[in-house]
Amino acid sequence: MKVGKLTINGNNIEENMARYINHSCDPNCVLEIIQDDCEKLHACFFALNKIKCGSGLTFNYNWELKNDQEATVCCCNSKKCSGTIEKLAKTKDETG
Repeated sequence: MKVGKLTINGNNIEENMARYINHSCDPNCVLEIIQDDCEKLHACFFALNKIKCGSGLTFNYNWELKNDQEATVCCCNSKKCSGTIEKLAKTKDETG
């Protein structure tokens, strides 16, 4: 996962429980990048609401579809599901 210039590779770290957090178009968590007093960056997940014990943790990956890339089908089963994990990259006209 890349957040700005920060690259987070949690899949190869056994102790990193964040590797079990999945994508959802209607997530129950949000990812925030926090900088500590030593200016080290940390990826932190915060609950958006109360989460029942035993429920899966989810956040929106917010991936952008790039050039000739094929979209990844989303299987989150949310009523708000967009159908794909990626969203279209905004053009210069859309970003202002």
